[in-house]
Amino acid sequence: MFMFILNFAYVEAEESCDGLGVLVYEDLGCQAVKRPGKKCPVKGTKYALNEKIDQDVTYESCNVGCFCNRHLDATRFTCAILDCPEWLGVPVKFGCFRKYEVDKCCSVGMNCPSDDNPLEDCDVGGKKYKEGEKFFPKDTCMKCVCSKNFNGKLESPFCKRLSCGVQINHAEELHNRCAPTYVKPYGESLCCPDTWVCPTSSDKVTKINPEAEADSVGVPSSR
Repeated sequence: MFMFILNFAYVEAEESCDGLGVLVYEDLGCQAVKRPGKKCPVKGTKYALNEKIDQDVTYESCNVGCFCNRHLDATRFTCAILDCPEWLGVPVKFGCFRKYEVDKCCSVGMNCPSDDNPLEDCDVGGKKYKEGEKFFPKDTCMKCVCSKNFNGKLESPFCKRLSCGVQINHAEELHNRCAPTYVKPYGESLCCPDTWVCPTSSDKVTKINPEAEADSVGVPSSR
């Protein structure tokens, strides 16, 4: 007589698992344990597959209609194409200029100054901006919009720190542990990255200053 001893095991399945194709494991006495499904993180909040993000979270970084999607072995966001009037070459009326809001990506209309509709000026760094114009102060990572009662201080409600939207636009690079790189003229602030450098199997790591590296991790250096 032969005796078989079955070890009861657990089979991991994601929350989105349909429960099919498990009969053989049930016959073996296995029990499926569902684990949390893969999600897309944005600013501390995790979104489930196919879950949409509120537009208020993404619009300032020029993304709309975004939802969590699976791509190969990772998750990322898929977004709609945003068409701003200024990107499409929509002409501006003579004597007018585009009007912006600090938390919006696209222009929200036009300002047309006249004797009946005088507009405020904002003097920043020796340059004047008309009411509704956006500007990016030097040596900051701020986006500002000239508005009434602007007091010269780069603070809310006139200014806001730039949002690069890297978790939405560069989820694949983050998943592959790529490093942000900047291509800027000397003296310009490093805000949002211009491109990314991703690791390859042929990469070599060179220690520029081993003693400084040892000090940074609390390892005594040989001096």
